[in-house]
Amino acid sequence: MLMVKKAKKRQMDKLTNKTLKKIDKGLGDTIARAIKTVSRGKIEECGGCTKRKEFLNKAVPYNRD
Repeated sequence: MLMVKKAKKRQMDKLTNKTLKKIDKGLGDTIARAIKTVSRGKIEECGGCTKRKEFLNKAVPYNRD
């Protein structure tokens, strides 16, 4: 029973990761989306945030399969 739950969790993790990688270009987009989610949209993206996001997207891009 426990092994079935672990297998389902791994399968869901893979699906979630694939979905996120299709949405986000790189790490910068993922972090920006996390900040927006945690702050419930109260923190708006400024010029520095945009530069950080672009830098992180170039430094850690997600491979498109």
